[in-house]
Amino acid sequence: MLRLNLSPVAPILVKELQISDFGLGLVLSGFLWTYAFLQPVAGYVVDKLGAKTAMLLGVLATSIITLATGLVGSFLALFALRVILGATQAPNFVTGAKVTASGWFTQEQRARATSIWITGGRLGPVLTVPFAAWLGVSFGWQWAFFVTGLLGLLWCGVWFLGFANSPPSGVAQPRLETTRLREDWHTLVSPLGLGLAVSSFGMGYVAYYLNLWLPTYLVREQKFTILNAGIFSALPLLSAVITLILIGGFLSDYLVRRGASPVQLRSRMFSIGMVLASTMLFVTAYAPDAYTAVATLSLAGAALGFSTPSLWVALVEATPKRMAGSMGGIQNLGGNMAGIVVSILTGYILSTTGSFFAALLAGSGAALLAAISSLALVKSRNVQD
Repeated sequence: MLRLNLSPVAPILVKELQISDFGLGLVLSGFLWTYAFLQPVAGYVVDKLGAKTAMLLGVLATSIITLATGLVGSFLALFALRVILGATQAPNFVTGAKVTASGWFTQEQRARATSIWITGGRLGPVLTVPFAAWLGVSFGWQWAFFVTGLLGLLWCGVWFLGFANSPPSGVAQPRLETTRLREDWHTLVSPLGLGLAVSSFGMGYVAYYLNLWLPTYLVREQKFTILNAGIFSALPLLSAVITLILIGGFLSDYLVRRGASPVQLRSRMFSIGMVLASTMLFVTAYAPDAYTAVATLSLAGAALGFSTPSLWVALVEATPKRMAGSMGGIQNLGGNMAGIVVSILTGYILSTTGSFFAALLAGSGAALLAAISSLALVKSRNVQD
């Protein structure tokens, strides 16, 4: 919610602050420059401090920066705050990997657990895109940041009171909180680490296109109003939530209970979903009308939701549990590098061609790259805690 409250009000904001298409691409990518490159550092910090402290400090700072964003009056101020926001949000997803690897969950529960926390990340945009668009149209773009920033502060209280790093029974040993960097670096830079990073790059490219550029695509290319674009932009994200919950996690855990290889199965499930996402983005580029485009993008979102938990659980199963956060940082570095690329490249394509056609084809190619990388490199390893 706190990272994606900008795109729904972007068509309003760019007019008031007189930001060009390419400038908008830079603003949308500003968050990702620090967020992406700090992922390995954030993963290490989460392994050291534990999930509760790292997440609390990150979201508290993010909420304050979000409130300040509503006060900006220039491109440079907006870009600077988005860069800072990326640093404060860096622990988010790697914290999820750390919790999945903890004593709260068994091997047969990890895909469902992962699908639930990733669903939170997908529900944020589903609710925020139409809500922020409504706030922007009704009260001004600033209120999209004021309201979501206050909700972030409220969330911090819930997290502080409601979460513990390990179960009361003490199943999770404190030793698992500490990574041994000198001994573990070879795992981080292994073919497995590369495969997870490249697979996450392709997955992140699709996710960030849907999250950052979809409202602008519907307004510019398909002639939707800003409010309708906010509503219809939520459909692909909602489709991702449905498949995350009903298929991505539960099916994976069921097949593991039936004897499937925890890593190989999830690598293949991820690849199948990304091939489907690639196909749907390709079809969208040739969509004959607006509602066909929304339908095919919704199917792409469904394929993304099917894929996402499989890659994160493959990471947890193939990596020593003490370094789940660190490896999560490597994987998430790849996914958020894609966000930088899709933000700037799409802005450049739009400014030079005036069309999203080439941007959709680029997304299709990135999804296909993710599928190939997962099949070739994300494989079982003999790991110990």
